[in-house]
Amino acid sequence: MGNDTRLRPFKRRVALGLSGVSFIVTGEIERDSFVVTTLAHRFEIPIREAARDPLGVHVLLDEGEYKTDAAVLELTPEYDEFTEGVGAQISIGFGDDMRDHAKTELRRQGIDPNTVIALGPRWSRELSVYFDSDGNVDGTGATSPITKR
Repeated sequence: MGNDTRLRPFKRRVALGLSGVSFIVTGEIERDSFVVTTLAHRFEIPIREAARDPLGVHVLLDEGEYKTDAAVLELTPEYDEFTEGVGAQISIGFGDDMRDHAKTELRRQGIDPNTVIALGPRWSRELSVYFDSDGNVDGTGATSPITKR
């Protein structure tokens, strides 16, 4: 199946660090879309194929980027070197695209942003849901802006 991303319907609470704040993220099959929702954001991902196996219903989706007015969902394959299987990651970015801030700061310092490789989180706030090769959720994570005290 190559880069197929296999997902199953899910509902998870994702904690935002030690802040006590958490979000509910769901993934459901609706007609010919796999719909991921969190907060007021709804992402409809076209289903390439739906099937049933001994673990239940799952869908095959193509990796890609899906946008709403205020957020971006990225669906990417996750390669597991130990099981040699392919899982998936859903990352939902909110707020500012930090790449724009980084480019502005580099220009302010007289550096051409096209001459450097910058590493770091893309979004000021991001949550992720990770899936194993069977399409089951096997982890979550979230980041938020760093605040100075």
